[in-house]
Amino acid sequence: MLFRSYRRAGFLHPILTPSGQVISGSFAPDHAHHHGIWTAWSHTDFQGRHPDFWNVQDESGRVEYQGLGPRWIGPVDSGFTATMRSVDTKTQPATEVLAETWRVTTYVPRTQTEPTLFELETTQRNTSSDLLTLTKHIYGGLGFRGLPSWTADAPLTFVTSEGQRGRKAGDGQRVRWFAFAGPTERGRGGIAILGHPENVNFPQWTRFNPKDPFVAFTPVHDGPVSLKPGEAIVQRFRFIVFDGEPDLQRIEDCWQGYAHPARATTK
Repeated sequence: MLFRSYRRAGFLHPILTPSGQVISGSFAPDHAHHHGIWTAWSHTDFQGRHPDFWNVQDESGRVEYQGLGPRWIGPVDSGFTATMRSVDTKTQPATEVLAETWRVTTYVPRTQTEPTLFELETTQRNTSSDLLTLTKHIYGGLGFRGLPSWTADAPLTFVTSEGQRGRKAGDGQRVRWFAFAGPTERGRGGIAILGHPENVNFPQWTRFNPKDPFVAFTPVHDGPVSLKPGEAIVQRFRFIVFDGEPDLQRIEDCWQGYAHPARATTK
């Protein structure tokens, strides 16, 4: 039953640096519902119930795998699409609340030491006949779990696009991007997570857990977001995975290119 409680879809793990160092965690003893990079909602209001698709151990909600869609391999980028669904498990049978599609794109690096660059676009559509409210909470949306060794005593790096440095200073801030890094088996490594300006309530709020290696972007930190039947929330994120410490100027340049891509016109 314990395994059944923690089953979930919609996550990426392991996350590797260019040199092959793992920087993501999964099934931590104190947070077995955390897995690498994942998307889910924690606090919700639906038909008078409150399904939690994040804390799956509560068994009020679950994210289920549906299938793989188109996949491609090219000279510049490769990727895949996948579908999931978030279900309210307090009804019989379980009620589908959200249908979710992921589009994951990874880009070919120019050199073997260049940071790894990939993107996630997630579309979550309310497929029920009732209003779904994503209620106010300090997390919910996109999460990342770091290595088990990245404890509060470890020499960790937290930095945001707005200049906040440190776990406490960066928590609960509206930022365009943030970076999180720590020790690996061979040196140091980390990840920068960049939010797209078209995301709901951009710039979104951060969650830097005060003691665990968990960080997140959430659009519901200061208030709810509601989805009527048939409405969808689309969110896009770019990830930079690196060895060593974050190159802040490079991350900023990468965010500018992501937010304001160059466009070609013909006459």
